[in-house]
Amino acid sequence: MEESHVPAELQLRLYRQMVLIRRFEERLVSLSREPDRLPGMQILANGQEAVAAGVVSALAPEDVIVSNHRSHGHLIARDADLKTLMAEIMAKADGVNGGKAGTLHLTVPAVNALMTSTVVGAGPPMALGAAFAQQYRSKKDITVVFFGDGAAAEGSVHEAMNLAGVWKLPLLFVCENNCWAGAQRPQ
Repeated sequence: MEESHVPAELQLRLYRQMVLIRRFEERLVSLSREPDRLPGMQILANGQEAVAAGVVSALAPEDVIVSNHRSHGHLIARDADLKTLMAEIMAKADGVNGGKAGTLHLTVPAVNALMTSTVVGAGPPMALGAAFAQQYRSKKDITVVFFGDGAAAEGSVHEAMNLAGVWKLPLLFVCENNCWAGAQRPQ
């Protein structure tokens, strides 16, 4: 077996991030079982921790991320404050968005997390705009957009990819295969 070229320190940091992401979401599950504890629904990304930790670890602080409704891992890997993130999910005034966004529509400017959205396929066109702004201002940073395999079937995703290619925008598309595509063709 070939030895890993990933430094041990980085391996440990990524592992710790993955465990932190999983524990955060497990805490959400336990809180959701308590009556009137969490408003709304929680959409988790169990099993996708490595994608968030790995991709985000390669980013510079100036880089922008755009996420989807399975965003907790991306935000945690980006070092969003856990207390204000949890407060937001619990609709508390001291949450990262004043308790108004909840879990599904987060924005965390402190870590350049532009937005999350529950609309399947909405992230790539929004990320396209952020990447266009970066290029227009001659910035060296990039935008990364995370979306699930279900969104990959949306026209908006393909349109954003096409424009990003034509305009040579600094935009990285990350498709997470979470096996939860909402609609499938009958066989």
